[in-house]
Amino acid sequence: MSNAIKSLSNEQVRKLEQSSVLAINIGESTIQVDYEDVELVSEDIEGWLVASENGMTVALDTEIDEGLEREGLAREFVSRVQKIRKDSGYEVTDRISLHYDSDDSTSDALEALRSYIVMETLAITLERGERSNGIDLEINGRHVNVRVERV
Repeated sequence: MSNAIKSLSNEQVRKLEQSSVLAINIGESTIQVDYEDVELVSEDIEGWLVASENGMTVALDTEIDEGLEREGLAREFVSRVQKIRKDSGYEVTDRISLHYDSDDSTSDALEALRSYIVMETLAITLERGERSNGIDLEINGRHVNVRVERV
């Protein structure tokens, strides 16, 4: 009987979940399986998050590609710059100049989303340069030194 239960199709499992009872054929016999008598286990697929409830299964791709990683870095950079603006007493409408120092990979990510960063922070400039009197930040495991100046 355990082999018959293990080999249930997806449709049969759905019927069991919905009606709490399922009749299965084992050789010449028909046996009734109650939902309370079995334990349904779903296994995650590597890189996917899977959840099932009430006959509905949802799978989410949890792999982060380079584009998503860059977007996340840029959004967090903007958030940190906005906090620096606020802490510095700048008005929401003040234009600023941004200077930063980081490794090449981080710089590439910030430059790829330059227009987003400039638009969100009202920056007139976004320039990479040597570290000078900026604030050290750790963003998503990356180190960035940023200087924010009102223009």
